[in-house]
Amino acid sequence: MGQKNIRKANFHPFESRSENSPYARITKNMVNSQAWQQLNCFEQTLYLHMKLKYNGKPGSERDISFTYAEGQKLMCKQTFTKSIDKLIEIGLIDLVTHSPFSAACNIYGLSSRWHSYGTNEFKTMSRPKFNRSKCHK
Repeated sequence: MGQKNIRKANFHPFESRSENSPYARITKNMVNSQAWQQLNCFEQTLYLHMKLKYNGKPGSERDISFTYAEGQKLMCKQTFTKSIDKLIEIGLIDLVTHSPFSAACNIYGLSSRWHSYGTNEFKTMSRPKFNRSKCHK
């Protein structure tokens, strides 16, 4: 049997404590994009944490869960909600599965819609809003 060709990231000591640590790849053209420039520090932080959940396997970019409990470890609930909405609005993530009335968490997907942010070709998306008071009538 042949050996698998395992690619090592070869981190510098200032980048990681271990040789094969999981990482979130953020490119220079993303950071310099009009979309990224719209983000505040909370939104950037949330995106980085969501990106760390991507494992590189085909299809896993559309299967990223992020619960309110996880979000509240990073920021308050209101800031987390606003940050999710902003990431969807500018095209860095998509809402794949929305579960507002169940215990299931929402599923997000990493998106390339941000490439055309600020142009006529940009496809908008937003998270559906609901009113809890209307749910109990």
